[in-house]
Amino acid sequence: MSWCACTALPATAAISARNSRDFDFLAEALAPDCRVVCMDVVGRGDSDWLENKSEYSFSTYLADAAAMLARVTAPAAGSWLERLRGGPPPPMIDWVGTSMGGLIGMFLAAKRNAPIRRLVLNDVGAFIPWGALIRMKGSITRGLRFSNLEEVEAYIRKVCASFGPLTDEQWKQLAVHSVAQEEKGDYVADRHQRAARRRPLEHLGPAQVPHAGAARRQVRSAGRQHIEGDARA
Repeated sequence: MSWCACTALPATAAISARNSRDFDFLAEALAPDCRVVCMDVVGRGDSDWLENKSEYSFSTYLADAAAMLARVTAPAAGSWLERLRGGPPPPMIDWVGTSMGGLIGMFLAAKRNAPIRRLVLNDVGAFIPWGALIRMKGSITRGLRFSNLEEVEAYIRKVCASFGPLTDEQWKQLAVHSVAQEEKGDYVADRHQRAARRRPLEHLGPAQVPHAGAARRQVRSAGRQHIEGDARA
C-alpha cells in the first residue's frame, strides 16, 4: 500500500510482522511530507500464500523487501543534461520497522550501498529471547472465531496490550484488519496469520536470524561514518 503517489517526495517504508494496515495512522500523518510505502510480508495481509511452507524464512522476506526498495528508489529519467552530468544522487529511503519488520530493515541497511538513510526500530533487537517468541505465538488467533467485531476488539486489546495506550479508534482499526468475515457472518483470523500458523515459532527463532548482531554492528558503523561525513562537510 502506498500513501501519496508523488515520487518527487522522499520515501518512507513501514513494515511489521502483522500487516501493512497497522501503519495507517502513521502513514496518514507522514503523507503530507513524504511518500509512505507499507508492504505486506508474504503470507500476511493481502500477500499470497506460499506453496512450500519452508520458504517462510528471512531469506524470502529480505528478497521481497529488497525488490520493493529497488522499485521505490528507482531514479527518475531526468533531463539529458542531468544524465550527462551523471544524474542526481540515488534516492534514499527511511525505514520504519516493527518486530520482524525491524529485523528486515537491519539486514537490508547492513548491505553495501543500501538505499536506507535512516532506521526507526520498534519492538525488536538483535537478540529475541524465547519468552518473547512464546508471547508472540500467544497473540495469534489460530482459528478462533468471533461473533462480531466487538468480540474481536476485546480479544485484540487483551493479546496486544503491550502495544501501549492506543485510542478507541486505533484499537478498532487493529481489530478490523486482524480478521476476515465469512459468508455465515463469523469473523476468523485474517490472512496475516498464515505464515505464523504454518510455522508457529521456528520461523522467528534464533536459527533464522544468526547474524542480527553483526548486522546491528554494521548499521552502527555506517551511521557513525555518515555522521562524521556530514560533520566534515
